[in-house]
Formats: sequence, C-alpha cells, structure tokens
Amino acid sequence: MLYDKPATTIDEQIKFLLDRGMVGDQAVIRRWLETVGYYRLSAYWLPYELPAIGEETRTKQFRDNASFHQIIDIYVFDRKLRLLVTEAIERIEIALRSRWTNRLALAHGSHAHLDATAFQSGYDHIALLSSLANRSKDSNEVFVDHYRKK
Repeated sequence: MLYDKPATTIDEQIKFLLDRGMVGDQAVIRRWLETVGYYRLSAYWLPYELPAIGEETRTKQFRDNASFHQIIDIYVFDRKLRLLVTEAIERIEIALRSRWTNRLALAHGSHAHLDATAFQSGYDHIALLSSLANRSKDSNEVFVDHYRKK
C-alpha cells in the first residue's frame, strides 16, 4: 500500500482546523497540538464533525461553533477519569492479591507457589516456575535480594 499523505506542520494543522470551522485561540490550539498531538486529539473532535454523506467516512467539517476549548475539556475529563479508574483497579488488584496470597500461604505454606497441587491443572506449572526463576535470577529488586539471602 502506498502512503502518499505528506506530514504537516503545526501551522498547517491549525489552518486545517480553522478552515474546517473549528473555533479557538490559535496559541492554545498550538500548545495542545505540540504537546498532545493532532491525531490523538482528533478522536475527541469527531463528534463535532458534520455527518458524512453517502460513501464518505468523514466530512472533516465542523458543526457551527465547534470550540477547541470544548475538545480540550473532554480530553482532560477523559484523562482524569482514566486515572481514577486505573487507581481503583490498582486498589482492587492489590486487595485481591493480598487476600489470595494470605489464604494460599495459610493453606499450603510460605512457598505454596512451588506446590503444583495447590493450583488447578490446565497450565504448565514447571514452565511458570522456570520463568519466575529466570526473571528473579537477574533482578536487582531489594525484596528479591533479601529473599535470596534469607
């Protein structure tokens, strides 16, 4: 497949947006295009484009008064939401791992991960242990070094 679409400068990207009906301060648009990028931001302005006609996939023309400020508000909201969700998932993951580790250790001992009978069959326990040994062998993590010494 031949890609013949030329790269564009930030000035050209700003001109595209303004010519297509985007409203906004050029200095603000420039800053966002330089730091976040045209392609990434384009996903956030898609709902502000006029509907495609016929076989077209996009018109690349904006509805009246489509504001770059609105696009940035949505982008920032999405970023903050993603961070909140990621933090929540991390807390859930840590809580589940902690409970799982505690129950497993109490039921099968401090090295329960070495006991294949402590787990359901269906995977290659030896291969997993080998992978763990290889990864920990070269580790410089303090807790791994402590484990090796004790």
